[in-house]
Amino acid sequence: MKWCLTLVALWGLARLGGLLMLAVTAAGSSGAWGADWLWWMPLDAVLLALLLLWLPPWRVLLGSIALLLMVAVVMSLASGALLAIFGRELNVWLDAALLSAGYQLLSSNLGELAAWMLVAAVVLGLAGLSWGLFRLLIAACRQNAARSAAWRAGWSGVLAGLVVLVWGLEHWRDWPRLGGDAPLVSVVVEQAEQLPVTLAARERFRARQQAQQPETTALPGLAGRDVVLIFIESYGMSLLERGAADMPTLLTRTRDSLAAQGVATVSGRLRSPVRGGQSWLAHASVLGGLSIDNGLDYRLLLEDSPSTLVQDFAATGHHTMTLMPAITQPWPEGRAYGFDTLVNAEAMGYAGPALHWVTMPDQFTLEALAKHWLDEPSAPVFAQVALISSHAPWTPILPVRDWSDIGDGSGFQRWAQAGPPPEQLWQDMDAVRRHYADSVRYSLTVTLEWVERYLDDDMLVMVMGDHPAAPVVTGAEASPDVPVHVFSRDKRLVDAFRAHGLQDGLVPPAQAAEAAMACWRHWLQRQFGDASRRQGECDVKAPP
Repeated sequence: MKWCLTLVALWGLARLGGLLMLAVTAAGSSGAWGADWLWWMPLDAVLLALLLLWLPPWRVLLGSIALLLMVAVVMSLASGALLAIFGRELNVWLDAALLSAGYQLLSSNLGELAAWMLVAAVVLGLAGLSWGLFRLLIAACRQNAARSAAWRAGWSGVLAGLVVLVWGLEHWRDWPRLGGDAPLVSVVVEQAEQLPVTLAARERFRARQQAQQPETTALPGLAGRDVVLIFIESYGMSLLERGAADMPTLLTRTRDSLAAQGVATVSGRLRSPVRGGQSWLAHASVLGGLSIDNGLDYRLLLEDSPSTLVQDFAATGHHTMTLMPAITQPWPEGRAYGFDTLVNAEAMGYAGPALHWVTMPDQFTLEALAKHWLDEPSAPVFAQVALISSHAPWTPILPVRDWSDIGDGSGFQRWAQAGPPPEQLWQDMDAVRRHYADSVRYSLTVTLEWVERYLDDDMLVMVMGDHPAAPVVTGAEASPDVPVHVFSRDKRLVDAFRAHGLQDGLVPPAQAAEAAMACWRHWLQRQFGDASRRQGECDVKAPP
């Protein structure tokens, strides 16, 4: 019977998004996997099946229903995926821009042809599913129209009785495992409701920007000094809190080594605005001095000649640059920030192999920074560096090479096919977590070795994570904090950060962060610029 087949299809589509959401979040949670979602009746599927008993077989109407159903299913799947990857719910008005970033990730890992084929397969699959559903709805309505009114009324009573039975068992018998929901309707309604909310958020951002974002301020306390800001991809406090890859020991050992060389260090922790990805939002928060956790705020921040750390250092007399080895396409945001020099993957001069998503190893990036980009003859340099070796899919794990052998990177060719391929690694989440920790340890190790090797007497180096890995990797309860480390041979520069809670050494304090990453610009202005500026929530004091 076509109508019964249609009911089963609608039931399955309604449960599909919920299944993905449960699967991907349970994989990174300490909670046990359960199948309680199977007991919940999708009321929207039942209601639509009930309507099909009485609707006429109008092709335009049923085609619109089929299309709306597929949109709802896609949004439901996207909501589950975003919850697992970024730790937040879907907002289609903001997240549509992630489609381009997702395609770039696919093409980097799988190749351009494979990425196109995968996208085409998904699009054709959705189109085929929509067409099949449309034909099924047409056939069911035509069959039902030929039935007697008594037959249709009887089946309507059965469906209505089923809904009442489920509702009764849930409420009268206190059976929480059994109940009703409306997943497809809910996701569409939620996204429709977010449109006015998103428009209002734009106005609130403008007001928040006026109230909280610092104005451009020169930093005379750092005049004449090279300043380097290094972001380590996916370097979250959760790794240090569970001692992953023995990183606390690495930090302690390096602290002692640096101290013996006259290098002062302090460390702390900051609260990242994002989890699992969208590193550019964390970078924007630090540079802008304003917490940025969504694409709309990011775009608004970069409109109309923004005021960021880039402008602060330019006003101080620095040549500003950014090294972005992950950028392989045009990057208008770099121009919007106002950097004097943009160094993308092509400009890095790397002659070695790509390592799945990673365009080049972090050790090469840091060596190139020291050898080619810190020698600006006309002015001291402010350099932002975004490392990428600890970016998913976390394979292969590279050894730390002799710095004198880095050269043009061609020596990394031997590791082009090392380690398991991503499609094999990601079949085992325990292995993924080990590779994640090992890759962060690699990035952290080469960064610390670079500091030991290249830290000049007049240099300030600031190293921080951008965000924790996705909840599916770290666990849903993992801290949103990232470590931050400051290095200098001038003890006075390092001492300035103690006023904001950073402590001696390289192991951050155990207590959760009191300040967001956006406070970093406020603190730099407070300590090295205009000390009279109002700090508000960023005025974190040193512990007694």
